[in-house]
Amino acid sequence: LAVALALFCLGMYRFYDWQAEVICQAHYRDLHAIAELKTGQILAWRQERLADARMNSSGMIRTLALEWQRTGEAAIVQDIRKRLQFFQENEGYFNMVLADPGGTIHLSLLPRITQLEHEEQKLLNQVIATGSALCGDFFLCGTCNQIHLPVAAPIFDEQGKVAFVLLLISDPEQNLYPLINSWPVPHANAETLLVRQEDQIVRGLNTLRHDNHAALQYTLPLSQTGKPAVQA
Repeated sequence: LAVALALFCLGMYRFYDWQAEVICQAHYRDLHAIAELKTGQILAWRQERLADARMNSSGMIRTLALEWQRTGEAAIVQDIRKRLQFFQENEGYFNMVLADPGGTIHLSLLPRITQLEHEEQKLLNQVIATGSALCGDFFLCGTCNQIHLPVAAPIFDEQGKVAFVLLLISDPEQNLYPLINSWPVPHANAETLLVRQEDQIVRGLNTLRHDNHAALQYTLPLSQTGKPAVQA
């Protein structure tokens, strides 16, 4: 009887171990599918912003900007403003800025924005160097005290030189963070964490569900290798 009981317990333990492995594999597959879904959503959001920048830096906006550069007529600037405002209202951008290659702002849909932030100037320089539309990085705006995410594209003159750079400024709190934080199935503690490495620390780029730190305030040293953010 003792031997039979021992064999029964051994069989139950192995059955439990097999069931646990099956459940873990099922959860892993679910997380893998969700990770691919979230990655695809973020990449699609990024590509849409780059497409917006390319579209608005060409066509009629380019024609008007070059005409204003030649004539200096104030009415042309107002025409550009109206066109950009229409696009801003429909696509939900926080601000749109037209600057020259030196970084001087010639048009901002928000009048209080009179100069580029350091991160925006860095992005402008990269756009001029590469001659293509680029997406910037998350930063805390010193003027608005809000987190911004810029994308920029060059406006070329007839000789192929960069005459202006158009910057489209997004407020990730309004459109990107809700996309990142949404979960496709009901779950009490699941979340998506977007991070970047800065020297010897990792910085969280979005607000966490189970942490009081706001976006860009959450940091971890790279030495904490057991943390998912560091592993990522």
